[in-house]
Amino acid sequence: MKKRRRRRSKGPIIAIVVFALVVGVLVAVFSGSSGGSFSAYTITGAEYPKKAAVVTEESDAYFMNAFVNRSVPSLIWGVDNKNRLCSPAAAYTELAMIAEATGGETREQALSLLGSSDIEQSRARAEHLFSSVYRDDADGKRIPAASIWLDEDVNFNKDMMKTFASVYHASSFIGDRDKGAYQKAVRAWIEKQTGGILRDGGEYAPFAQGADALMISTLTFDGEWLLKFDAGETAPAVFHTPEGDVMCDFMRNDKYTNVYYEFPQFRAVAQSYKDGCTMWYILPNEGITPESLLADDQLKTFLTPAKREYDLKKGTFVLRVPKFDVTYTSDLGRSLPELGVTLALDPASADYSPLCEDKSIYIYDIKSDIRVSTDENGTKASAAVKGNPEEQSESGAAEFTLDRPFMFMICSPDDLPLFVGIINDPTK
Repeated sequence: MKKRRRRRSKGPIIAIVVFALVVGVLVAVFSGSSGGSFSAYTITGAEYPKKAAVVTEESDAYFMNAFVNRSVPSLIWGVDNKNRLCSPAAAYTELAMIAEATGGETREQALSLLGSSDIEQSRARAEHLFSSVYRDDADGKRIPAASIWLDEDVNFNKDMMKTFASVYHASSFIGDRDKGAYQKAVRAWIEKQTGGILRDGGEYAPFAQGADALMISTLTFDGEWLLKFDAGETAPAVFHTPEGDVMCDFMRNDKYTNVYYEFPQFRAVAQSYKDGCTMWYILPNEGITPESLLADDQLKTFLTPAKREYDLKKGTFVLRVPKFDVTYTSDLGRSLPELGVTLALDPASADYSPLCEDKSIYIYDIKSDIRVSTDENGTKASAAVKGNPEEQSESGAAEFTLDRPFMFMICSPDDLPLFVGIINDPTK
């Protein structure tokens, strides 16, 4: 968000954790001012439950359908054959916080993309999403976190900071954005929330170009396969990337039993985590790229809980999945205008009066950093499926081999999409 004003001078994650998928989304508000003495302190602190809430209304899971259908294809589509990742859950929370901080038509545009009729419904759904995602126990960690960092010159609304804390579990801080100690504190917060997965707070610099405010969301996922791969079966094999063949290590499970779907343009198979989450491997048919598959209506539906309406099958087969460690940084701000959110980024029309007294601010940038990796015990998002259930391995079992570009999706126990991505090359 840029202010148009006159310029003046001035507890770590345990090492044995096998899954740590992290997404960080930043909304930066920029101005040309600077200066002031360093004085950083906490305005509000977020509270976290001791255990995950039990979500009993299954129909509530459908509230993200419209948002996922519209946003995911825009967030991960590309023509450069890169691996691409997004977190619908983190993006939804970030947009809900933008709706909270804005007023008038600016808020209405954000609510429309969220699929919410008013700010009260948006708040209720944000709280539902947090309750569905949050978990921190021996079976798994799914920890969303958020924070707001303000320059000491911002005339912020204290009641708004309380709302951020109570509804979005966001802490808020204030200090001199031009001082290195304050910027270091921002990076340290990101590193702590992500367990060091995003070292130095990602690739972006906090308060670059004189930012007056920073909104940060992170989502850290640590999970373990319900049925692990045998490390002794892992072996190198060919993966067919869009730019040529590469060698990478493939994990193998010869007696894998789980559910799967078959569609005209793709197949999808599930792999379960101990904490109740599910990894879906999505493989386009031969001749169809993951990028072109994003336009398929059945794929869009599959990315939401509405997939339950399709015919679910179950079978036993050989599952082969490539190991990989992928990091992706994207500019979410470029996607918002094509999704109908234009005023929040318009310096002439943005209305951020609920956040601060100065209405002359707007969103300048939204960044997303995600890291994904897999091994025999767990994963950080990846996968897809190759082959038909009718294809037979040497043992006579159906075989799903993920040796060409594929998509993946990680869902919460009540089927909310946490992470979605495209893997074109597992070695990059």
